[in-house]
Amino acid sequence: MKKDFLSIFDFSIDDLESLMERAAELKSHFDPGHSPLLGKSVGLFFDKVATKTFLSFEVGINQLWGRPVHINPYSGFHVNESASEIARVFSKYLSCLVIGTLEHGNLKELARYASIPVINAFSDLHSPCQVLADFFTIFEKKGRFSIKLAYIGEGNNIAHSLVEAASRFGTDIVFACPEGYEPYYEIIQEAKKEGMCKIELVDDPLVAVKNADVIYTSPTTTTHKNIFQVNLSLLKEAKSDVIIMHSLPAHKGVEITEDVIDSPHSVIFDQVENRLHTQKAIFEMLIE
Repeated sequence: MKKDFLSIFDFSIDDLESLMERAAELKSHFDPGHSPLLGKSVGLFFDKVATKTFLSFEVGINQLWGRPVHINPYSGFHVNESASEIARVFSKYLSCLVIGTLEHGNLKELARYASIPVINAFSDLHSPCQVLADFFTIFEKKGRFSIKLAYIGEGNNIAHSLVEAASRFGTDIVFACPEGYEPYYEIIQEAKKEGMCKIELVDDPLVAVKNADVIYTSPTTTTHKNIFQVNLSLLKEAKSDVIIMHSLPAHKGVEITEDVIDSPHSVIFDQVENRLHTQKAIFEMLIE
């Protein structure tokens, strides 16, 4: 039976831990002859430019000896073909479909009708591949998941996947978001049902980062008067060995300052590298 990866909650904690272990193996030992995707074509279907995400998937597919197939989203989808038709056509040609879309509903529709695995590269609601790499990075740097993560900024797709992952791995998470930009209530409540971690929402970033092991921010759509900015002053309230994370692209001087990005606390480009390894592990798990 085919399995999709549309959100963190599509995988059990056992699945997630297996992915972490496999990603660590793939990172520590690159075998150019390892070819689980040999003879398989993987569709890359993006309706928004996302260079880092697209590149990490394409390189990973190539390293596993698969064939990335670039699909123009405007060649049919959104124009004159239904999601069910497109999904069935893709399923006849491809072994897997990776989708980056602005509308999570379209993603779910394609996954519903496709007979091949569908992977959510990003959507307006979730970003599970990014966050899986993030938690892999956290374990690399901290050696455990039982830590405090402070998220500063808008409650977007990254925030939604972070709280799902935190609830799976037992990571306490505190959100400091501008009024009206909080994570979706329904997603927070669903994560709380797991009962594995503390989930808090506060309105003051200084409160959120108190004794934090990790400070995370993501691209913002507005300045919010820089109140919700990750800067050196904010870092002083966290633990001395705090790590700084960002999903990129960064708006320097808006949600994060350049001196923080370039500081010894930053693991932002480790996150970038780890997308490759965790996504390769996802391919291995989903594609037979």
